[in-house]
Amino acid sequence: MRPNDAERLARAVLGYLALMIAIITLAPFRFESAPVQGLSAVWNLSDIVLNVVLFVPLGFVHQLARPRGAPPDWLRALGIGALLSGLIEGAQFFTPLRFPSLSDLITNASGAALGTVMAARATRSLEGAETVRAFALDLPLVGLTYLFVPLLWLVGLSADRTLALLLVLPVMSVAWIIASVHAAYVAPKAPGRAGPLLALAAGAFAFVLVGLLPAARHGSTVLVWGAAALMATALLRLLLPASWTQGRAADGTPSRRFEAPTLRVALVPLALFTAVAALWPLDAPVGPLAEWRGMFAILSPEARLSDRTIFRAMAHVSAFTIIGYALAEHAGREVGELRAIAPRVLAWALALSVPLEFARGLRADTPASALMLIFTVGAALLGAWFYLLQLRNVQALLGRRPPDGRPLQPPR
Repeated sequence: MRPNDAERLARAVLGYLALMIAIITLAPFRFESAPVQGLSAVWNLSDIVLNVVLFVPLGFVHQLARPRGAPPDWLRALGIGALLSGLIEGAQFFTPLRFPSLSDLITNASGAALGTVMAARATRSLEGAETVRAFALDLPLVGLTYLFVPLLWLVGLSADRTLALLLVLPVMSVAWIIASVHAAYVAPKAPGRAGPLLALAAGAFAFVLVGLLPAARHGSTVLVWGAAALMATALLRLLLPASWTQGRAADGTPSRRFEAPTLRVALVPLALFTAVAALWPLDAPVGPLAEWRGMFAILSPEARLSDRTIFRAMAHVSAFTIIGYALAEHAGREVGELRAIAPRVLAWALALSVPLEFARGLRADTPASALMLIFTVGAALLGAWFYLLQLRNVQALLGRRPPDGRPLQPPR
């Protein structure tokens, strides 16, 4: 049986999340040919919480791909979490820098099961006969927000306290998107009702908590500033008049479409954060143009390979996955194939990544990396592919795609 659009989308997002979890739990990838570890019985509360949180998005996305109103499929999510965690714990037997543990497997699997329950409860509270679920995978713009979670994780685990505080910038992007969806779909169906807005606020806060919890090792200030940035940005978006946030038709009249204006605003703090993180620390010494340095590898030979250096590199790549998705979404809903949108995404990814790599080459400690340039461009194309999967799922839900799964032809 061929997988349907929702299953393809869920598999792609789950695969992406699983890859990021594997990077987080196995970096810096120093393996031996024979087991060097035994099962560890050491655990603490912070490890348990982090192990649960890392797997919550797996269960959350798995449940969102199920039919509307379906009960939480926590048993299958438990199995998915246990399988992924088992593979990771098995690999940790062969690395001297990681410690496999049965408690990790149990808490990871429990986190995935918890995610399905959270998703089922959230969608039930927001769902109605005419209400679009503001956190479901039924909207391409909402699907973009789930790609922010690995970025927040990776930066939170790799950064120093000051850079971790700058995570408020991508949080602002998320808040702007979620509030825009609420203003366009939920608020008009429930004017004057506080329930949907409170559910939205609770879900957004949970999102920030899941994404920023790894950064909380720098102190609770990161969580406080993240929550404050989310609430302030969402409130600003909800208070703005519709004429400021809606698109325009070809004749200049207001349009119901709000995606393009939303993305133009949401991409600003994300792009700013991506540039700052790539050039962090900002006070690093910069040499003359004649001393510009470049290399093919991601890390220079003198750089110390550690989990933090890998996390920072992957965070940069993860940011471009989000950017690629946003660029594809901004191109409109008429695009049905990756080859149609790839040139535009490729051009913008190069326009963003090339100056950053050039600037890195001027610094004494971070030569420009050709491989990183390739990775960022590839990540942007991956993000565009995620968007197309999301779009096809929406079209299938609305009955706008042929039953054979072929994409719609652009209108003439």
